[in-house]
Amino acid sequence: MNEEYLLTTIVPMYNSAEYVSHTLDTMIQAFGKYRDQIQVILVDDGSTDNTRDIAKKFCTSYSNFQLVLQEHGGVSAARNLGLNLAKGKYVTFIDSDDEITSLFVDVVKQIKIDNFDIVITNMLENFTKVNLSMNDRISAFKIINNKAGGESPWAKFYKRTFLNSNDLIFNTKLIIGEDALFLYKAITAANSISINKVQYYKQCDPHTIGKFKSEMLTSELSFIKELGALFNTYKDTENYKYIISIENRYKLKEYYRLIENYFVPLYFQKRQTISDINKQLKSIANLWNIKDALKQNPYKKLYWHKRQKLWGMFLKMNNFDLLVKSAIFLKKKNKY
Repeated sequence: MNEEYLLTTIVPMYNSAEYVSHTLDTMIQAFGKYRDQIQVILVDDGSTDNTRDIAKKFCTSYSNFQLVLQEHGGVSAARNLGLNLAKGKYVTFIDSDDEITSLFVDVVKQIKIDNFDIVITNMLENFTKVNLSMNDRISAFKIINNKAGGESPWAKFYKRTFLNSNDLIFNTKLIIGEDALFLYKAITAANSISINKVQYYKQCDPHTIGKFKSEMLTSELSFIKELGALFNTYKDTENYKYIISIENRYKLKEYYRLIENYFVPLYFQKRQTISDINKQLKSIANLWNIKDALKQNPYKKLYWHKRQKLWGMFLKMNNFDLLVKSAIFLKKKNKY
């Protein structure tokens, strides 16, 4: 495979004019002496502001920068397009509203010397394994889940030959959870992995998380189904209980997200009544075994807000009416 660069950095953009210049400036500074060895692919996902004009200026100034345009198809389609054009030994992703620091070069030094299938940074502990067993992979999953946002696409470096040989791409049918599914599939396929505590990536305030999208329900149902199918391949392992706890964390996380960002907005849009929402939330709770997830989830102290703990109490009581009414009340009070 032709490798013209040590690393390819893929930056998906959509109406990012307000902040993308800052992100790209921090990247250039952080690349340091490795700048010419790093390919930067800027994928514009059909922006309607002047994101493309800003990106073109950087491409004019830096020969290793490349701008690619696509019709609006979502962040997964943008990342996949970047993967198709990548020419680096390794591939990583940077969001257009974040920044990286000079510690980035420490990771670049590692991937220049080592040859791991996956290198994961910004974690709370170190973990390095070759000839991964299924239990080793579960250990990696556990480390990722001990860090809020650990499954995000950034701060991960994938050997390009590894991705291509395993046909690993982002699921464009998912709008939430596609990054987690990609990561867990990659670790499941990997033969070697290096996880470290180098904190080079700084996530800024999100600009899209929490917004209502009409396709969210279908996406969430598909995500949990696909995640469950993947995790089921670990059912005969010694540490399968950790897999169950991780799956339960996602069920709860996505269930609460549906309440906040899907069903409550539908109520305020007068498209669904409290009774309609009750029935659907009860159906999803049964489908995902939410009561069991509440009992077997060790991550509650790390993740859940007061409102979500309150909703957990109502779920244990099987009281969906109070669950929905409390969510509506808190939204009116602007508590989330």
